[in-house]
Amino acid sequence: MRRLTSYAEQMVAAAHALQLTADQQLTVLGMAARIVSQRKEYRAQHASPVARGRRRMNEGYDRGTGYVRESVDSLEPSIASGPVNAGSTS
Repeated sequence: MRRLTSYAEQMVAAAHALQLTADQQLTVLGMAARIVSQRKEYRAQHASPVARGRRRMNEGYDRGTGYVRESVDSLEPSIASGPVNAGSTS
């Protein structure tokens, strides 16, 4: 990823060095961003199972449920504390 970011920075620096207009520089910046985005998507889709699992765990993926886990801090206090009537059968 660092290499792609460097590539995008080089494209922008080249656009500036060529004294392109602001619109042309924005076009180059958009192209660079698209290249980085497409490469990230490609790498995510074609990753090895080990790399895919590592990425999921880094993102907080829960293998048991298949959903991304949320931290307790991000939940509302009423939800995080659990149901009040957990033992009730009404």
